[in-house]
Amino acid sequence: MCVVQIGELIGLLSEDTRSAIPEIPWRLIKETRNFYVHNYGNLNKTLTWNTLTSSIPDLCKACKEALEEEKNHSI
Repeated sequence: MCVVQIGELIGLLSEDTRSAIPEIPWRLIKETRNFYVHNYGNLNKTLTWNTLTSSIPDLCKACKEALEEEKNHSI
């Protein structure tokens, strides 16, 4: 469900915010959310595990870096 929640929440970000961090694959995240919602009974366990253990931590890291960069530019 965390993948679904992340996909939902990125929809609340402005286009300016998404454009400011092009290294994050926003569209892929949204598509992944849609896949998980509409194919819940047919999920590949290996791919799901990789999303949870690799992709989400990578996304978290990219978001933290973007926030830190924004913080440094606003000083």
